[in-house]
Amino acid sequence: AASIKFQQDVLEAQNCYRQNHGCPEMVTSVELCRDAQSWADYIGEKGYIQYSETSGVGENIGLLELNGKTPSGKELVKKWYEEIHHYDFDKPQWRKGCQHFSQMLWRSTTEFGVGLAKMKKKDQYVVVIQYRPPGNNNLPGEFRKNIPPPK
Repeated sequence: AASIKFQQDVLEAQNCYRQNHGCPEMVTSVELCRDAQSWADYIGEKGYIQYSETSGVGENIGLLELNGKTPSGKELVKKWYEEIHHYDFDKPQWRKGCQHFSQMLWRSTTEFGVGLAKMKKKDQYVVVIQYRPPGNNNLPGEFRKNIPPPK
């Protein structure tokens, strides 16, 4: 399960990147943490990534290699933020290869929850982060409004 420290690291790292783009900070939701943890446990048991497709919730899922280290929330958030290199601020829209970045940054998202579980038979952890309201809405104008360029 995600420790309070892991949750806090993820919260601070995401909010730091959001701040760089002029997006308001998110808060941690106990309900979303519970749901994200439940889904992380499910994935860990199954042994492969699958999205929950929960209605009204956005979701980022990632894997962290163990390598004898304690999993770091900041490390994963940084990896997702680096997807910014695939995002085109001049043509704002959903784009494969940067969906974690855009979900994490999505301006109108206000809360999130994080879950962490060991992958069965693998030296990896799975991290599930659920967001509400969800991002990556491809209706006209939504990406321009919700993914501002860095300040």
